[in-house]
Amino acid sequence: MQMWRMSRRDGVAMLAGVAAPLALAALVIPFRGSFPNTDAALALILVVVAVAANGYRPAGYLAATGRR
Repeated sequence: MQMWRMSRRDGVAMLAGVAAPLALAALVIPFRGSFPNTDAALALILVVVAVAANGYRPAGYLAATGRR
């Protein structure tokens, strides 16, 4: 039986898939009144694309769906 192993890079990508969108959302909270919603959405999309561009597909899915 072969064990499924995750490389260190993939583990970091999974962590970024969870932490990066949450961190950006928390960072934008104080600027809610002066920061347009469309700009906040665009910034979150940029974070998701950056995580997905890492090349590890499950991390991109995790960042995009927001399932934690």
